[in-house]
Amino acid sequence: MEKLDNNISSAKEFCNDIYYDEFSLKGFSKIYSFTTENIAGYIDYFNLKNKSLLTVGSSSDQVINAALKGCNDITLLDINPYIKYYYYLKREAIINLSYEEFFKFLKYKNYPTTFKTNWDNALDVNIYKRIRENLKNTDYESYQFWEELFSYVPGHTIRRNLFSHDEGQIKENRGCNPYLKSEKEFNEAKRILKKIYPTFINDDVINTELPKKYDNIWLSNIAVYLEENEIKQMVDNMDKYLRREGQMLVSYLYKFDEKRNKTWSSCPIIYNTEKVYELLSNYNLNKPIKLQSTDGIIFDDDSMKTAALTDCILTYKKKIIFPYQ
Repeated sequence: MEKLDNNISSAKEFCNDIYYDEFSLKGFSKIYSFTTENIAGYIDYFNLKNKSLLTVGSSSDQVINAALKGCNDITLLDINPYIKYYYYLKREAIINLSYEEFFKFLKYKNYPTTFKTNWDNALDVNIYKRIRENLKNTDYESYQFWEELFSYVPGHTIRRNLFSHDEGQIKENRGCNPYLKSEKEFNEAKRILKKIYPTFINDDVINTELPKKYDNIWLSNIAVYLEENEIKQMVDNMDKYLRREGQMLVSYLYKFDEKRNKTWSSCPIIYNTEKVYELLSNYNLNKPIKLQSTDGIIFDDDSMKTAALTDCILTYKKKIIFPYQ
């Protein structure tokens, strides 16, 4: 209860414009309303059906998309303490609202058209009232968190101050997320999410200690913000919790261009694949898996799958170590 009270208190502080930044709060990134990764582009590289997944990602889209692919044992690890509350708000919005109402409630920028701001409807309290009872019955802590915030400031203030403004266009949201591809997939998500109750861990990936191992681990683009030694620490730590023959998404890389990355002086170390493959040589990383970039999704143009506009993921499959080998 003390942790919830502290989270409500800090969220109110951020909503009250005492501290405002477009991307981060004090010590952790803001909530992402929707993923900015092309999850649809990489999700089928992983065996998720009836398997377990540990993922980061404050948008919770990784959880929802994995559930749609038959994964029912999911843990969400994130340093942002509000993630569980957002997941359950989003879950109830999916289950109880229509496809269009869902976007109306959770989109802020570039909605209903590009360069527009959904000021009047983003986290609108009247839409919230339609899901509050179900939220109360599903996760009471999340209900308390949102009740306190909605009684304190308007929904659009919550949306502006607690959430990152990096949320993409509606085309990107639909293209990156299998569950948003069409009303058909959205309605399937409604059915499946009624049975999904993820585990939430509020910690960082480098130092966290986990209670079990997983078939799949997704680390998003955290490595972009890490130094060389921290990348190694992160992978070493996470590998302890990866099952034999399990797969890890070590990093998501936006607009990956191997030639450019070698000459880009301010390039994060994770983009220097030569150095990264050497750094993580004992993990036998796969070759970069190229995906359609989010820019390509936005402009709906396959010709934009050029080197400069190609995203990719770095992955590996855990080795099987036999005794006496």
